[in-house]
Amino acid sequence: MKNKHFLAMTLPALLLLSGCSLFVPTEHPNPNATVPTVSAQSTTDVTYSDPSESGTLTMPGHVKPGQITQDDIDSGSTPSDGNNDNALAPDGSASGTFSTTDLYGNPYTEEVFTHAKINFVNIWGTFCGPCIMEMPDLGELSHEYDPSDVQFIGIVCDVYSEYHAKPAFEIIDETGADYLHLVTNESINNWKLNEVDAVPTTLIIDSYGNILYTTVGSDSKENWKAVIDTYLNQ
Repeated sequence: MKNKHFLAMTLPALLLLSGCSLFVPTEHPNPNATVPTVSAQSTTDVTYSDPSESGTLTMPGHVKPGQITQDDIDSGSTPSDGNNDNALAPDGSASGTFSTTDLYGNPYTEEVFTHAKINFVNIWGTFCGPCIMEMPDLGELSHEYDPSDVQFIGIVCDVYSEYHAKPAFEIIDETGADYLHLVTNESINNWKLNEVDAVPTTLIIDSYGNILYTTVGSDSKENWKAVIDTYLNQ
């Protein structure tokens, strides 16, 4: 049965976070590994250890210059100096190119972004409690928009091929997040994942491949809908 609040996490520390430090093992994960479980918790801020600093950084997410903030969402305004000033690339390659597969082994490239006006790209891991906690909401949202308007794409940072996808499939089935999920490889690492320090990391990408928005950490369904609607309607 799909559970809105997906069970209880065995690691208490994860319950305090809305994001997980990104550590991707160098070896392929065990395809028979036990799927992690988490409890439903409402969190606001997340503290990440920053290896370049002596202390910690507390943040509900980060927004790059020219991207929307909560004030933008509340006021209905949108930035004018974001990454959408990049050269347009009809093939979806404005942010770079990649070649990977989905969890079934079907090939995908950056051209996947051309299928919708905007793409909600959620980078997550099977080890990440906060990632899994928000996936029921993301699954619901993916069915509330026309797929030609908004395409939901997951990138599973610790699954390298369809042969190691069992934990991801079990999480997707349990949470109902049954949209497209891509696996990690060197190509997609070079495209974006090498710049990702923690998961979940979420990107809004337009049909040309321009990255319009980036944030770290999980969020509520209502807040994600506000972000999506802001970019869909601008």
